[in-house]
Amino acid sequence: MINEVELLEELPYYRTLQKPPHHHSQQHHGPPLSSAPHYPTAPRGLRMDPSYDETAIAIIAPDIRVPQNNNPLSISTLEHCEQYSPLGCLDILMSIMCYAGDLGSDLVVCYVLFAEKRILWAALTATFVLLSSVVVNVLSIHWYIRNQRNSASVYTSVSKLTWVVRSLFHILFMGLLYRYLYLLFKCLCRDHLEDREHRSVMEARKRKNAILQMTIKDDKQTATLCLLHSFLESAPQLILQLYTLAQRTDRDSQIIVFIQGACAASSLFQLAWSITSYNSTLHRTMMGKKKPNSVGKVLQFLWHFCTIGSRACTLALFTKEYHFWLFPFCIGHWGIMTIWVMHQQTRFCRKNGDLHQCKEYMCNMVVGVAYVIYYLNVKAEPTRYKYSAYYAIVFAENCALMTLWFLRNDPGVWYHIPALVAVFSSFASGIVFMLFYYGFCHRTLKQTNEKRAAHCC
Repeated sequence: MINEVELLEELPYYRTLQKPPHHHSQQHHGPPLSSAPHYPTAPRGLRMDPSYDETAIAIIAPDIRVPQNNNPLSISTLEHCEQYSPLGCLDILMSIMCYAGDLGSDLVVCYVLFAEKRILWAALTATFVLLSSVVVNVLSIHWYIRNQRNSASVYTSVSKLTWVVRSLFHILFMGLLYRYLYLLFKCLCRDHLEDREHRSVMEARKRKNAILQMTIKDDKQTATLCLLHSFLESAPQLILQLYTLAQRTDRDSQIIVFIQGACAASSLFQLAWSITSYNSTLHRTMMGKKKPNSVGKVLQFLWHFCTIGSRACTLALFTKEYHFWLFPFCIGHWGIMTIWVMHQQTRFCRKNGDLHQCKEYMCNMVVGVAYVIYYLNVKAEPTRYKYSAYYAIVFAENCALMTLWFLRNDPGVWYHIPALVAVFSSFASGIVFMLFYYGFCHRTLKQTNEKRAAHCC
């Protein structure tokens, strides 16, 4: 039976960057057991003794070495390799198609409205597109610069040519598309994680971990920028197009009506997908968390699609009859939601452990604006009661707004009853999809069941 020393002679071994202590490097006068060096090892799957000093290893075999918890070379940090693989490109491709379809449909509608001499509607459409593009691209390039300054690893530095390409994309207001393409390149080309310079094992793993950490950061920032773009451009665009569609008559061209309907659908699709992608990215980039599956993503998307669509239709129909009375309602809802977010004591704007209170209030106010359409969980804590309270408030508001619209709207229009049925049935369907998601696909429930099973055993 082959012993451990003979087995290790057959394995490739590499020298680490750290030198062994002096007492291990002293010459041994006894007869050597083998030409191969001695390997301090531990049984696979077991924790090493805390007193074990890994720096004492001069030569290690990568398949025998057991990583420590706080070691930057821990194998647990490399589990994200599977997430940034060719199979993980589907989310990125879906995000690119949604982003391109939404932006392209908005530009087409803007041109059609200008050609139709509806200058106010066309100007509002162009304003939403331009404002969101400027904010997202400025914030994107700012994060790139900050990441480069704060990066302490030479493996994550980029060339001057890359900076030129980045700047060109952002000048053309396509910074978000560049981020998607760059993530897609990293998923398809796994060679950027491989070490071809025959470094030591420790240096190779440091290089791989540094690149993976930067990829994870880029993934989070891209998802955040996509969500911000959706709330700045897709959400108001959805309400605007639904409002203009409600103003149409039978004398208007059916082609223009179809184009506007497609624009509203693409905005709703982009908004629901950006929220789903954002939540999936947070779960995917958290160590030790259950990664989202396809069924969970579909249920999340349908949940957001139905609830946001119901809310947007309610606001658009109310605006058609009461016009500027929408602003007092939205301001009141925004104020209540902002106070709610502040009450949760968020910690968005921290630097070196210190909280910038003024910036924190500004972030809370921005989140409060998003709460007009959708609820964002801003703290890592159970959301059962939060969602219950939020959707109870939204349902009461929808009932009040739709009742006011129904009483004032002309009963002769074709959508007088169908719109009322669509709003409430869509909201109910979204709640059902949410219950299915939290009942069968949410990671917390599965982890809790696993812990119970382990405890009973």
